[in-house]
Amino acid sequence: MANIVIGGTGEYEVDPRDDIQKAFKRLKHTCEYCGGVATLGLNKITLHKAYEGKFILDYLDGKLYRITRILEKVIWEAQP
Repeated sequence: MANIVIGGTGEYEVDPRDDIQKAFKRLKHTCEYCGGVATLGLNKITLHKAYEGKFILDYLDGKLYRITRILEKVIWEAQP
């Protein structure tokens, strides 16, 4: 099984065979290098990418189950 590329720029990849700890270690290193933030939850990894929103990697029974992308929307902006 091939790695899954997360986002459009291709620097974030996850191997679906990795357990959550191994995946987090790899993604955290890449995030810090590329200016993002990775956090580890109970059964999920959250990636905060500056220009592509947030990605949530959910794990079920120790395996990658789902990847969700959440785009941040502007809800208010001052008028010039």
